[in-house]
Amino acid sequence: MTISNTEEKLSQIERENYIDGPYQWFYDNGKLSERGTHKDGKWDGLREVFYENGQLWIRGNFVYGVLNGLYESFHYNGQLKTRGTYKNGEQDGLWEDFNLDGPLTSRHTFRNGEKVSS
Repeated sequence: MTISNTEEKLSQIERENYIDGPYQWFYDNGKLSERGTHKDGKWDGLREVFYENGQLWIRGNFVYGVLNGLYESFHYNGQLKTRGTYKNGEQDGLWEDFNLDGPLTSRHTFRNGEKVSS
């Protein structure tokens, strides 16, 4: 399903209840803003959000509305910013942060949403 600009202005709650199945939203400039799939009004599967310049901003996997699996965010220039894993909606395992030019800046380990080491 492709949502028009008018429908894109719906609140987040209205959007989640409006869609069942694949969706795509676009910026006024025609570039993709977001794509994914909803099931019973909740994100389900891969969700990707894009900057207005077309670069990927956020990529994460959802299971019935809860983040599960690999999560990545990107700087405006397309470089990886953050990479880690969610388990049942909480950060779990190794998380890495990268600067705007690409080099690794920090590593943290999480267990059940709590930071256990840096």
